Amino acid sequence: MDIQSALDQMKTLCSTSPSRAYKTSYYRKQTKDHWARDDPAFFALQVVFLVCTSIAYVIAFRVEGR
Repeated sequence: MDIQSALDQMKTLCSTSPSRAYKTSYYRKQTKDHWARDDPAFFALQVVFLVCTSIAYVIAFRVEGR
């Protein structure tokens, strides 16, 4: 899995110039003739970040027992 590339793409999507991510996808479409990424690194990182965020939310907003 290409973790570094997935992190760079996530950073680009969150930045002020998401059109750069589109250009990267467009170049991939022109060279490999498909829009999707080949490896599941983006999805795996997204799941990891979602789990971490969910755990942080539960810790921050937990309700104390009565």
